[in-house]
Amino acid sequence: MQIGNMTEKARKFQSLFKHKSLAQLLNANGSLEELFNKLTEEEVNHLFELNVIFIRSSSPSSKIELYDVNIEGRLLLINFDANFFKLLLPDEVLAIILHEIGHAFNPEIKGIEGEYTADAFAKSKGYGKWIISSLETGVKKQWFGFDKDECNLRIQKLKEHNK
Repeated sequence: MQIGNMTEKARKFQSLFKHKSLAQLLNANGSLEELFNKLTEEEVNHLFELNVIFIRSSSPSSKIELYDVNIEGRLLLINFDANFFKLLLPDEVLAIILHEIGHAFNPEIKGIEGEYTADAFAKSKGYGKWIISSLETGVKKQWFGFDKDECNLRIQKLKEHNK
């Protein structure tokens, strides 16, 4: 992502992608810039303060190289499997990234309530229908971590708030 006249928000946002292959993957279809535009300056600052780094893996295992990682305290890695990205629409990928950011912002909320909260964050950015479609895809394809009952509860909760 090339951001002209690099703002502080843009500099911090780019610094969250120490694993360049994820940035390249998202940049290929404009998703990285779309994500940047969906997040406020305060949200980017919060991710930066939480020591969040976005990385990409390829199952079943990957070698991941991170550069310029100098932190004190906790490092929070948000990992995405590149193989799954290929099976989803770009908006579904962004929805999942926003969902994971929702978890990063609310680490104290666990279980199904944590999922609802993370879903609500993605929905607040305009990606509610894309969370629903990614959940439906995960259930249909029987992906690990996409428990049918839990996904159906999440879908129901996302649809309730549309009323």
